[in-house]
Amino acid sequence: MLTDDHSFADRTIAETIFRVSAEIKRTDAKHRQAAIRDLSDLCRKVRVRARAAIPIWLELLADGDKEIGESASYGLSYCAPDSIEPLIEQLRHHNPIVRQRACSSLGTIGQEAMLATQSILPLLADPVQEVRSRAAWALGVIGDSRQRTIAALFDMARSGTIEDRRSALHGLGSLANAAADLATFRARQQEIFDALVDEDEAVRWSACYAIESLDLDPATHLELIVPRLSDRSERVEEIAIQQLKGLADEIDLTSHLAPICQVVRGARRRSAATACEVIGMLGPRAHGAVPFLIDALDSEDAFITIAATGALWRVERRIDVALPHLERLFPDFGETVCDVISQIGPAAAPLIDQVLAALESDDWDLQWAAADALGSMGSSDSAVLAELTAALGHDSNIVVSAAATALARIGAAAVPVLSDIIRQLEDPRAEWAADALGRIGPAAHAAAELLRAQLHSPQLGLAAWSAIALAKITGDESTVPMLVKLLEGMDRADLRREAALGLKAIGSRASGAIGALEALHHDPSDEVRTAAEAALSAVLAERH
Repeated sequence: MLTDDHSFADRTIAETIFRVSAEIKRTDAKHRQAAIRDLSDLCRKVRVRARAAIPIWLELLADGDKEIGESASYGLSYCAPDSIEPLIEQLRHHNPIVRQRACSSLGTIGQEAMLATQSILPLLADPVQEVRSRAAWALGVIGDSRQRTIAALFDMARSGTIEDRRSALHGLGSLANAAADLATFRARQQEIFDALVDEDEAVRWSACYAIESLDLDPATHLELIVPRLSDRSERVEEIAIQQLKGLADEIDLTSHLAPICQVVRGARRRSAATACEVIGMLGPRAHGAVPFLIDALDSEDAFITIAATGALWRVERRIDVALPHLERLFPDFGETVCDVISQIGPAAAPLIDQVLAALESDDWDLQWAAADALGSMGSSDSAVLAELTAALGHDSNIVVSAAATALARIGAAAVPVLSDIIRQLEDPRAEWAADALGRIGPAAHAAAELLRAQLHSPQLGLAAWSAIALAKITGDESTVPMLVKLLEGMDRADLRREAALGLKAIGSRASGAIGALEALHHDPSDEVRTAAEAALSAVLAERH
């Protein structure tokens, strides 16, 4: 769920709801729809603070306009938990559309709506199909793992209509993680396996979805899913090959190379591209797939071709056949090509001019991908360094971060240009330059004195990143007080994380930071907690 936007004053919320309620009552469809959009946006931003909108949304649940009814369903989910009890009452409404939309809203709320499951469960026997389907979905996403609910969903999956079976299997898949250890679930999971060969493709897809959540041992999962690679339904084949990709790190798929290659040959866009990725994950063990990958280079679908080039590189380092196709597709599919170049690395050097041109484009996503590709290529060419340092001043932090990462990956060759940026007074790129130097580590030792001179800079951000960089490069214990200050006083997770990593580099000489690091055990950021634990281990291990 999204968090509340506290920038909205209560008075503003109340005034907006009052105005919108009046607009909604107008007969003019254009004004009415605009008002509903405004109310939906408000509820999405302020969540339960818009509780005064609940009566408005409840009335609109029955609206004959599907878009308006769905807006009401989402609007009520935004107003949780205050909307939960009113929604439970709507589950008994005489209008099936209201019952259906109430189920949707409660399911969107998720686990917080667990209280409603007692009232949703009877709707699995509702006379209206759409209500039964949404009830099964809602029970699954809310996570109702009561044995009574599990038994009811299994019964629905076994003997209901086709739509019932689809919905029940999907519901079982959604709550499988919470229920897989229960005897009721284990005793009947074979019914899910049997549904993998159902005549209806949507039932087979839902069965695939369900088994993915069963936490099966990899061998059993593999045995169940491989036959679906030849499914006549593209949708089922797609979910099967995606699951196989997920298994590739857990079990050797080499003995199943033949059906994976047939997916490539089938040239169904998403399935074939994913199959190429799976082959690439197998690496040299997938030598037998090379002829299929070479054929795929001539696919009419660019994404299959690009995926095949990446797989060929990982299996046989076949850059000779890959580059002409990547060059041909770059103008129209530059972002995806850059992703593959990032895998290939320095061997993709012949494409460097196109990647540089992409970094100068107006497409931020393409620029990000190009910066990432340049870092992987590792070129210290002056033109590359110039473009990447220029990108440190980009308006998008994502592009800037990618450029800083690329410069760090280039390493020592990037130190002079990064140092030049820091020497320029008030250069807005200086903080990122210091960050990049820190990521380079000891190889950036030539910049140590320059960074030390910035520790007392009036630009607090530059001083902070210089201290972090200096710690990572030289292990300078004089930076410990500032790093501790960053741990204790910064509301930016990236600074806390990097300060912790700086303390890790200092090691036992950072013993004065132990208390501040221990205080991060409950930091809201996973990355900060991980970095703090690594720093503590480094400090304490060396002390003992």
